[in-house]
Amino acid sequence: MLPTKKLYTADIDLDSPENKPGNVADAAINNIPGDSDHVQLNIDTEQRGKHHGHLSIPLPAQNDGPVQYTIPVCVINGHQPGPTVTFMAGVHGDEHEGSLTLHRLARELDAESLQGTVYLLPAVNIEGLQSAQRFNPLDEQNVDYAFPGTETGSASERLAFEITNRFIKPAELIIDLRTSGNQLQFIPSVAVRFNTDKALAKSSEECMIAFGAPNSLRFPTSSTENSIQATVNAMQKQYVQTELGGGTINSVRSLSIAYSGCLNVLRHKGMLKQELELASTRLLEVRDTSYYVYAALDALYEPRVHPGENVWHQQPMGLLTPIDNTDEKSTLVHSSRDACLLATHPGGYVNKGQLLAILAEEVQA
Repeated sequence: MLPTKKLYTADIDLDSPENKPGNVADAAINNIPGDSDHVQLNIDTEQRGKHHGHLSIPLPAQNDGPVQYTIPVCVINGHQPGPTVTFMAGVHGDEHEGSLTLHRLARELDAESLQGTVYLLPAVNIEGLQSAQRFNPLDEQNVDYAFPGTETGSASERLAFEITNRFIKPAELIIDLRTSGNQLQFIPSVAVRFNTDKALAKSSEECMIAFGAPNSLRFPTSSTENSIQATVNAMQKQYVQTELGGGTINSVRSLSIAYSGCLNVLRHKGMLKQELELASTRLLEVRDTSYYVYAALDALYEPRVHPGENVWHQQPMGLLTPIDNTDEKSTLVHSSRDACLLATHPGGYVNKGQLLAILAEEVQA
């Protein structure tokens, strides 16, 4: 749960007569118009039940565009105390399955059947989602790399600061629902990061396996200190990330995996008194950057292997064809090892150095 100490000017004073139960929502909503100088969260995060609202963050002064960054928030406080889990999605504006899944959870999760607290942030990069842009169009930043943020930084940094302090710090587990957008096509997967803290790694992996995606991955620790994963890791929180398809296609299968996986994690944590929906999963590892394959030149990329298929060392996986001359030869893209093709670029024009594929090795638990 969030601390009871008032940290923000716009927090609701529950001791005030006009903000007693029954009037809290009205008082908060009425506090937003005309007050763009303060962070606003127009719901009481500690009140029992399900609450839908918005987090509004003032933006740096600018000549045009919005004066606040506003994202939807759903807080569900169960009928009994228990763990706190934060679900977030839409960090990249070209990734849709997670956002759709969390909106569904916001509609269908019942507070009376829940023990503990669930925070749902279905559209973190709402400006990117609304404009079909991967990065935040307000500042052209990758929101994933704006964490833990600053209170007076760019739009993305201010957003990251509020999410970190309001929704990551109080939680013991962060579920970050992602696809690969239009960058890659992944086999439906759920992942953890390698962690030197063995207890934390074990508890995160237990949540990963409980999620029940067809593929469970161990990824390298993020090399970017200001990423969400690195921020969560520095706070010693459990962290699970999905990679559900990609290519900006909302597949029925990926949406089903995401929804059942989220419920399975809540069951695993004892927050829903239901049996896990058991599913087999294949354990894979991406051990370091040598498992990543990049374009050697600017060209059209033609994939030759489907995601999920096995490839062998030096097997051709795709073809790079320059388009500025008809007499230039195409260049084969080879696998660097015997592995599973975890993800591939869907095809199209790529630049030198752009990621084309990710390989993974199957391992035993």
